[in-house]
Amino acid sequence: MKNVTFHSVTIDRFRGFRHLELDGLERFNLILGRNNVGKTALLESLFLLLGPTNPQLTIAVSAFRGIDQFRSDPEDLWGWLFYEKNMDQEISLHCETDTGRRSLRITLTAPKEVNVKRGTKAAARKAPRVTQATTNIGPSELQFHYQDEKRQNTLSRAYIKETGIALEHGRQIKFPTSIFVTARGGYAAENAERFSKLEEVGRELEIVEPLRVIEPRLKRLAVIVTGAGPIIHGDIDLGRMIPLPLMGEGIGRLMTLLLAVAESKDGVVLIDEIETGLHYSAMPAAWTAIAQAARASNVQVFATTHSFECMRAAYESFADADPYDLAVQRIDRSDGEVTATVYDKDMLETALTSGIEVR
Repeated sequence: MKNVTFHSVTIDRFRGFRHLELDGLERFNLILGRNNVGKTALLESLFLLLGPTNPQLTIAVSAFRGIDQFRSDPEDLWGWLFYEKNMDQEISLHCETDTGRRSLRITLTAPKEVNVKRGTKAAARKAPRVTQATTNIGPSELQFHYQDEKRQNTLSRAYIKETGIALEHGRQIKFPTSIFVTARGGYAAENAERFSKLEEVGRELEIVEPLRVIEPRLKRLAVIVTGAGPIIHGDIDLGRMIPLPLMGEGIGRLMTLLLAVAESKDGVVLIDEIETGLHYSAMPAAWTAIAQAARASNVQVFATTHSFECMRAAYESFADADPYDLAVQRIDRSDGEVTATVYDKDMLETALTSGIEVR
């Protein structure tokens, strides 16, 4: 199992992208752009590329957006993954990595095989009465066509059954863990589990020390079982431990990001609206902490932001890094087409010192 590092990505007919190319990717990639230009969709496409044999991830990316109720209708379930909801054209995702070129094609099609089981007369008598029917069969099966660096192909499928969504994975391939962190809260259970893993091997200070930037009184962290389940608590010298969610959104957000990086060794962490919950004054230290953690765990980071202060903080944190491993990508939409502009160190420094709008 080798690490995943994206050097370039090409996206065709996914969500609002007819075609988009990203080049010049680094270990840390900050994605800028106006509202509704496709920053979250970009992270979603990378997430699918990171799990190219798992069609169930398409359900997850909808849930990230708060869409977690579906009819038993493939069009309702998967239709908006496709550009302009045109399900006759396949989604095509390609990436260049350290080990070569990978590709994922996603199609929504009629199943190629139909399994017919002969029923008994008793079963037939119990069948529900049919009051109406349709001649429209339509597409009903989502297919992931994955090709690896050696041009080996793997087909995985998802389709709707009466009992829910059925999955059929092709060749078993083990990929490094990669995590998508949304702008929404609610990571108490995951954080407790991930912190426990670090504490078990004596690595808890990797989380405690960076959090002192936001809460200088923090002495230690511990997982305590409550009525709501295991929750991380912090000791700030009040005589008893306090649940971390009660210590403020900023400390909880940074905790979530650091634990996601620690969990994703040799993989990728995708962060939507990284500045959420973090005061602008804490952003340089937060970027430095995330960068140190990602380098230690060999993790590539993609993050989106609306914040000018977040962008400036990222530059300040990476300006003296050797090597400088930050790429700022601004995506823009014009006449229905989305393009990406890469800002290297010199370009970003010039823009920031000259007051040129980069977001």
